[in-house]
Amino acid sequence: MLCNKVHILSSVALLCNYEHMALREVVLTVLARRKMTGYEITRTFDRVLSYFWRASHQQVYRELARLHAQHCVVYEAVAQTGRPDKKIY
Repeated sequence: MLCNKVHILSSVALLCNYEHMALREVVLTVLARRKMTGYEITRTFDRVLSYFWRASHQQVYRELARLHAQHCVVYEAVAQTGRPDKKIY
């Protein structure tokens, strides 16, 4: 079944079209709302987008790495004690 509804994610319209929507477009739409960490993005998927889009944490992090390598997103590294740096995209 194909959904062609337009969903509103905080003032950002998102066309829900499973056949034509790529993960990168969804991630970029989420980031257009505000700066977020990869964890916050995956939480957004879990809480808000899960009704019409599913992506694992690994898929989101891989896509963020690809987007960064292609210069589509940038991140600010924030040092954490005893943990890897937090990346805010």
